[in-house]
Amino acid sequence: MECSYLFTEIPTHIYKMSVAQFLTEVVIHSIKEQEKNEPLFNFLKESIIHLEETNENISNFHVSFLIQFSRFLGFYPMNNFSTANKYFHLGEGKFHSTHSNPLYELDEKISFEFFKFFEMKYEQAASHILGYQTRKILLDAIIKYYQLHLEGFRDLKSVKVLTEVLK
Repeated sequence: MECSYLFTEIPTHIYKMSVAQFLTEVVIHSIKEQEKNEPLFNFLKESIIHLEETNENISNFHVSFLIQFSRFLGFYPMNNFSTANKYFHLGEGKFHSTHSNPLYELDEKISFEFFKFFEMKYEQAASHILGYQTRKILLDAIIKYYQLHLEGFRDLKSVKVLTEVLK
């Protein structure tokens, strides 16, 4: 056994360490399978290496990660956003034309931000301007989305640390 990559930034950079800790908790609570999954492994490895090596803003990294990670877990959101369908329903995983259930539907602004991250690469997420409060609401919504689609996915302890550090 040998170490395939030596991490030097994540263990010493408080922002990167907080993001990595959050991602670790998400992955631990999400992956139940025990068989080999090379595409998932490669996604996780490339994501962590990108976090390690980037010198760009990482305040949106975790949001981008969560949305892309949902592809591998089998509940990637339906990309049916339009001027008519502008409210994302967390339970159904798609956009609706009406905002009838605020408990499970995001408002227009947060739905649009959620949609923007669908095809966003980490580099694009780094330059995307997102205020602290909007990012926090979006993160809470994505966590709720995970909870609705993954049995046993519980509250994450590292969220509080992450949101404080990335203020």
